[in-house]
Amino acid sequence: MSDVRLFRYRPAAVLEAQGEDVFTFLQGQLSNDLNPRSPGNVTYGLLLSAKGKVEADAFVIERERGRFLVVSPRCPVNELRARLEHFIVADDVSLRDQTLRWSGIVAWGAGAEKSAELLRMDAPRGRQASQRGDAIGFLSHRWGEGT
Repeated sequence: MSDVRLFRYRPAAVLEAQGEDVFTFLQGQLSNDLNPRSPGNVTYGLLLSAKGKVEADAFVIERERGRFLVVSPRCPVNELRARLEHFIVADDVSLRDQTLRWSGIVAWGAGAEKSAELLRMDAPRGRQASQRGDAIGFLSHRWGEGT
């Protein structure tokens, strides 16, 4: 793992979304399909305006049935929350700011896939995150080339 590089960051927004209607609500907000349903499923997508303009990007992670994390690397939490709350009309959905609770580590380079071992967790595969306690690991190429 000597060629692995690590970068620690704090996402701009982490919202916990929960409620009876949360899956249907988030499915309607994200540009990508949240299926298949399963704890640990990670979906990257865009939140678009009615005219198709990108308003935010986010990873949506299903923690358990009826509970998700919406993680945006770039969109400030107040903007993301306001954007989502604007569309909660008669839905049983609540949003809670969890941004200060979370930080992230991006690993890239030869052997990066083994970096999960440092956290004593299984390596994530495909769209399925690896979880150990509050630690969540998932694969993404959204952080730049080689990640």
